Amino acid sequence: MSVECVPRVVECLRLLATHSGEVSLSLLQHPIFLLALVGATLIFYEDMRMRAQASCLMALVVFQDMIGFSDAVEVGVTQLPSVPRLLADGLFLPFIHKTQPWVEDRGLSEEMRMVHHLLNEDVLPVQEFLGVVWGASQAGGMEQLSFDHCQDSKGPDCLLLSEKQVGWLRLSTLSLATASALRNVENATSHRDVVHNVAALSFRVQQLGLTGCWDEGFFMTHQWRGSFQRFLTAEPNSFVDEQLLIHVLECLCVCVQAHTPGLKQHQESCAPLIKLLVIELSNPSSAMHQILNKAGQTSWVACDYSVQTVQAVRLFRAAAGFVSCILSLVAKCGISSEVFGERHWEKLAAAVTTTLLPILTANNELQHYNLAVVGMALEVLLHVTLHGWPGLELSSHLVSNSIRVTLSSSLLLLHLFSQPGMDFTKDIQEASAENSMSWLVSLFVYRDPLVASCGLNVAAVMAAHTSLLHHSLTQVSGGVWAASLSYFLPEGRSCLVRTSAALLLVQLMQASPSPTSPWPSPVVADVSTGESVDGLEGLMALLQNCNFYSLVLTSLSHLNVRPVQTGVPPANQEWDLSLSCLSSFGPVDSVEEEESQGLTSIQLYEATLKLLVNLVLLSSDQVVPQLFSHGLLTLVITQLRFLLAHIKSSQPHLQAIEVTFVLLRAVLRHQPAQAATIARDTGLEHLALVVLAANLLPLASLEVLATLLAEGGWGAVRVVEWVVNCPSSILCPVIVALHASNPSHLQAAAASFLTGLTQVVLHSREASQQGLNVSLTGALDMQMLMPGGNALCPGWEICRHLIQLVCDTQPSQEPATLRILLLECLKLLLLVSQSARQAAFHLRPSLLPALAHPLQALQVKLTTVNLHISGNLLRCREVKVEVLASIQTLEVAANWVTGRNGVEDVCEALLGFLHRLWIPAQHTPSFLKALLEFFLSSTARHRCCVLFTRTTAMSGVSVSATRTRWPLLACVATLVCQQLGRLSGKTRNRSLCFQTLSRDNLDVALSVLINCARVPECVVVMNKLDMVGSSVKWLECRAALQEGVTITSRVLSLLVLLTTTKSPGQFYSSQGIGLPLYRNL
Repeated sequence: MSVECVPRVVECLRLLATHSGEVSLSLLQHPIFLLALVGATLIFYEDMRMRAQASCLMALVVFQDMIGFSDAVEVGVTQLPSVPRLLADGLFLPFIHKTQPWVEDRGLSEEMRMVHHLLNEDVLPVQEFLGVVWGASQAGGMEQLSFDHCQDSKGPDCLLLSEKQVGWLRLSTLSLATASALRNVENATSHRDVVHNVAALSFRVQQLGLTGCWDEGFFMTHQWRGSFQRFLTAEPNSFVDEQLLIHVLECLCVCVQAHTPGLKQHQESCAPLIKLLVIELSNPSSAMHQILNKAGQTSWVACDYSVQTVQAVRLFRAAAGFVSCILSLVAKCGISSEVFGERHWEKLAAAVTTTLLPILTANNELQHYNLAVVGMALEVLLHVTLHGWPGLELSSHLVSNSIRVTLSSSLLLLHLFSQPGMDFTKDIQEASAENSMSWLVSLFVYRDPLVASCGLNVAAVMAAHTSLLHHSLTQVSGGVWAASLSYFLPEGRSCLVRTSAALLLVQLMQASPSPTSPWPSPVVADVSTGESVDGLEGLMALLQNCNFYSLVLTSLSHLNVRPVQTGVPPANQEWDLSLSCLSSFGPVDSVEEEESQGLTSIQLYEATLKLLVNLVLLSSDQVVPQLFSHGLLTLVITQLRFLLAHIKSSQPHLQAIEVTFVLLRAVLRHQPAQAATIARDTGLEHLALVVLAANLLPLASLEVLATLLAEGGWGAVRVVEWVVNCPSSILCPVIVALHASNPSHLQAAAASFLTGLTQVVLHSREASQQGLNVSLTGALDMQMLMPGGNALCPGWEICRHLIQLVCDTQPSQEPATLRILLLECLKLLLLVSQSARQAAFHLRPSLLPALAHPLQALQVKLTTVNLHISGNLLRCREVKVEVLASIQTLEVAANWVTGRNGVEDVCEALLGFLHRLWIPAQHTPSFLKALLEFFLSSTARHRCCVLFTRTTAMSGVSVSATRTRWPLLACVATLVCQQLGRLSGKTRNRSLCFQTLSRDNLDVALSVLINCARVPECVVVMNKLDMVGSSVKWLECRAALQEGVTITSRVLSLLVLLTTTKSPGQFYSSQGIGLPLYRNL
């Protein structure tokens, strides 16, 4: 068929569609019909008849449900179809348009007419415009248009709108309607028009928020300020003006609350209206403050039906609510000081507080008490105290005028008392001098649990800053302790009240009694002795009298959880550290809420655990046995498995797990002997490792695991087995905890965990029998994927982090304990991991100066402090810290050089300092032991033995013509010769000879000489000191027979090496050596 036939085909289709609805429906359902018709129209665009036929056919097909025919047909008049005016004008259809009520009912609502504006701003393609009209018609209007409706539509695919198009249409339509309402507010000339347009604006703004079609920059326009500035900067002059202002303020509250999310994203450029409001509220003489002041001083009671009085109260509440919205907005958005200047919040808070304080003062008298005004004023001040600080003077006035039995006043006091460093004792005493804290007791006994809970929280904050509760709370029998326990222990009370009472007890037990600050209460009669006890003993007696631990056990056992089926557990869960390997539990359903009113909430559970932690810290000797005897620890660990099911989704459960770990750590530190039993019976080590592997509570889990490892029993061995079988899941969080950006207490916990881990494999008999030392070495030296994405050995990464932390923390800096823990961990890690020793060798330019620093500091300190050179250095307080740091440094260096990596570099860096510290070290056994053990590890290599023959000027040694230099090897050999000589001359009380040089140190010194005797250069030095002669003299004495197993065997080994290696000019008599040997044999 040729192209010329297309106009005739279109005309035929138009005639068929006019007389047959089935034809129209078939054409509509065809996937490419509409696009083909538009293409044909463009080809024959010059043909006006063709354009008319195509437009008529399109209208008949697409809008057949909307085409209407006149019921009455006049004679001689052709019956023509008519369509809504929107279609005729928008598509230029050749139909008669009419607008009748049925059009609105069929879906073309008022918002549909906004499509005209959309077309003017951005011309839509024909198919998209047809889709808009089709979708709006089927949905019943633009307001009901949604993507779900378009998906469920049975229309052709070519007319379906995408989700993006639907969202853009709804946003544009509603934004246009809102902008129109805002313009109408600005252009309104009468009170009635303003009220009508303000209500419409409020409705449109809420519509925008509910539909989710949000225009972030819409509230940033200057039109908002232009529309409302005239209402906010002038006081109302008449009753009608007050009514109008109430409507305006309520509308602005709705707008500000709805636009707060968008304003948070434009902090650098504040909205003009918000800027105007903040400036007005920061000025105490502005119109808004005058309205608050005038309307708030109106005397009103419930029986007063005066229209003017009720109107004033309504105006005050509307203005106060509007101020609360602005305060909340400014605090949440964090508007920079560049917009309003420095200290803009302080100015705003001070102005609002100054305006509202007289209202509180005037309503203190009962005959003028205006509950509606006072309640709203307190709500405004709540926003001030919650987000900032109005100043000390204004806060003191607030405390004096807020002591009343209401929820808002209690919250206000709670905010004020929570300010750090503030003491309101004097203000509280002045405000409650006559009734002696009766206002606080009234809050306790209030029937509303929310008010009673808030009163207990106020008491808790007061207990942290003042001792008034112990002396002034005389209305309650037993004082504040009895009141707290009476609200905490009974199960019939609300969980909210019991939680607040538990937190009050926690605050009361925050600091233990001391001679300077004793506890004035409680004073309790001891049942066993019949005597009155007070302070901490009184508290323990009070807990015993009220059956505290049994009631706490009952409360904790009613935790609000129930089992939940989570599917089939993994096949291999023997070494599984995922959360799915545990039994899952969940909160009760809302259907079971009536049956669960006696259950314990998670917040009460956490507060109870905090209370137990404080009790353990106060008196562990009395509390810990009670926890074991009542089964509290077993219950807590059992429920820990329940809580782990929600550790990733619930913040309260996460906090409860953290407090549980704190309690377990405190108990296990007091009774470490119970750690193995608890771990074996409850699987505590598995639960802690699961939390650590989840990387959610690294500090708490590492502290519990470190406590288990420090005990060294069954639980410690089990932890090592888990590390060996799941190294990546456990060691990766530990490596992350050692990062330099983490807090020091987390780094210390990770170091303690690694220290305990290595100590178990090195010293535990059970670990040695199972070969866990070799397994742990393999786990540390096996490459795995690190948190950074690189495949590295854990030993390398751990050592790298430890060295970085040691280099960043000098011995003189605080906290010194962290450096000690890091060095202890590094010392043991270098002993068990080859990759760690390689990392130390790689980082030796940083590590060696850090190790040499304590030795250098000790050397400098010895030259500046007046002490006797022959005294024990640890008994001198001036150098004790440096000596201990030097000992730890030598232990780290000794373990490092056992790996044969960088031994020469270590000796080169440290021997110079050790040479100068030799003489003072001889009289400090622990220092001498560390020094000799480092010598022993270093001399295992022949090259390092030569370094001991170097001569270095020594401080403390007299300079003479015959001896100006003294090798370090000569120092050790001389020490051994002198000790052997002392032992040879003693026949009785030989133990006195080991006071200066102990038996173990002598054995290590002999081992050092044996290592050096393999090198000819060292033999020359020892021969000059007649080491052979001293050894022979030792063999000749009777003491050699008694010390044959320890000392004599070492001497014989040394003598063999010295006589085997001949130095020039040295000869030994076989008779002089052989005779003593023969005698001993």
